[in-house]
Amino acid sequence: MKNIKILFVGNDAGRTGAPIILLNFLKWLSEKNGFSLQLLLWNDGDLLEEYRAVCPTRVWNFKVQEYDNFAKRASLKSVGYVYDTAINKPRIKAWLKREKMDLIYVNTGATGPLIPLVKRYQPQAAVICHVHELEFILRFHCGHYFEAAKPYVDHFIAASTATAENLLVNHNVAQERLSVVYEFVKPIHLEATDIARHRNEIRKKLGIPSDAFVVGCSGVGGWRKGTDLFLPIAKQTLIQAGTSDIYFVWIGFDKASADMATIKFDAEKLQIEKHIRLLEKVSNPIDYYCAFDLFMLTSREDPFPLVCLEAAALSVPFICFEKSGGMPEFAEQGAGFLVPYLSINDMAAKIYSLKATPDMLHEAGRTAKAMVAEKYAGEKIGEQLLDTIKQFVEP
Repeated sequence: MKNIKILFVGNDAGRTGAPIILLNFLKWLSEKNGFSLQLLLWNDGDLLEEYRAVCPTRVWNFKVQEYDNFAKRASLKSVGYVYDTAINKPRIKAWLKREKMDLIYVNTGATGPLIPLVKRYQPQAAVICHVHELEFILRFHCGHYFEAAKPYVDHFIAASTATAENLLVNHNVAQERLSVVYEFVKPIHLEATDIARHRNEIRKKLGIPSDAFVVGCSGVGGWRKGTDLFLPIAKQTLIQAGTSDIYFVWIGFDKASADMATIKFDAEKLQIEKHIRLLEKVSNPIDYYCAFDLFMLTSREDPFPLVCLEAAALSVPFICFEKSGGMPEFAEQGAGFLVPYLSINDMAAKIYSLKATPDMLHEAGRTAKAMVAEKYAGEKIGEQLLDTIKQFVEP
């Protein structure tokens, strides 16, 4: 059988959900025989070197100023990078014109601007678009780029049922052009003793008592992620509980963002700063999740966030709002808890209730861990994605 040549197209190499999903799938697929993989990114990011280690990778909007170190520039030059964007883009176009791909696999609707360009040079290749976004991002971030790219797409993969329903209802994607393949996480191989060790080490590092109840969040800040709800929920929970042994942790703020400073400012005004821990992005988030008793998803909209799956794999259940995307689908199977959309009082009351009923919390954690292993593991989801690919390429 000939090698199937697949061009993957990604939005960026940031350390966020969709790029991580793509990286893990590329790693998984690269170990299979019969595939030749190439990657074109709209922008670069923290995962660029990891992508390059898996397959040849090109960046459309290459940021010269970020590679002013001579050693880095020499390394990149050795694999064909050009530092002048005015030269880089024509070279990518020339490369696209020379190559003949069997399939174009587009990761996220935010990659819309590249789809017509790639299709112009690869008219023979079918296009699969893996959509990880819900309506707010598709409407206000992707905008007309996504709509303009839709006619070039032969098949859409939705990251959750909520994502699929949004494509059907709001974007007129036909049912026969759509399938649902859930997000996935790599196996987390930690024994109970390892989890306990990380739990103690992280709590000590953060100045949190070993017997405290810790509510954790993770992700970049912003309106969609509900960072504006974080402190009101914490404040209301502490009022309802009437105790001082509950702590709230948020991991993953962008260093360049003002979110951390504004939340710290408000926490002091609310006089709850002793119960709040805010961290920038960390290289070992799994270690921090071990310190959580409950994962809180404050998102207004989230397709099927990896952070919840990673915490669930450690037997940490989650709580989220109804009508907030894909996680209610997971919660309804016993892996987590739901409260009415944007209800701060209900979220606070449920957190306090779960603290008071550890058996219920632990049962949900066990269910969450089992479900991740059964339904959302890399091998299982990888095979589902591969089955979809095979529908559009000749053997």
